[in-house]
Amino acid sequence: LRAFDARASIEQLRQAVRIAREHGLFELLARAGLAMVGSPGVVTIPDGRGVLEDALAGLPASAHALRAQALCQLSWCAPLCFDAGRAGALVEQAEQAAALAGSAQARLTVLRARVHLEAGPRQPLERTLERMAQADAAAREVGPIAEGLWRMQRRAVLAVVASQRGERALLERTLGELTDTDRARFPELAWH
Repeated sequence: LRAFDARASIEQLRQAVRIAREHGLFELLARAGLAMVGSPGVVTIPDGRGVLEDALAGLPASAHALRAQALCQLSWCAPLCFDAGRAGALVEQAEQAAALAGSAQARLTVLRARVHLEAGPRQPLERTLERMAQADAAAREVGPIAEGLWRMQRRAVLAVVASQRGERALLERTLGELTDTDRARFPELAWH
């Protein structure tokens, strides 16, 4: 994919999908699908769901780590994400595959999916924070890019959960961390 050229990157990704489908390259198809559906609730490129479904249909049963990631990211796609039962079943399958894989990346993706699926006013805050701590550890194991992406999701979820629960101190702390992170990354924007 091309850096700083979203349109060209999307076109190259679509070409990779076309080639992968034509030649039965299901690992490539799965990786393209993962790129198309990057975060819970965000389908970056249309048809990510179809690409992930096609990849899962053709991936060998032994591709545990890739299957786990694809199943989780499929659970983030509409309309599956609107049905907690269907999304939860996909995450359950992913959890089993991740356990067989022993992959930190697969474990992190499962934990991200669990947090997205379960966090909210019905879930005890301690359980959400426990899952987040597990994801923190997995993200550190995967590396700095995964850690940064997880950190953004973590803060967004915490802000939503805190506002849903009326946890003012947690909300202020979470929003403060977001502001501090932005100031550290972009000091030129802190002009006031």
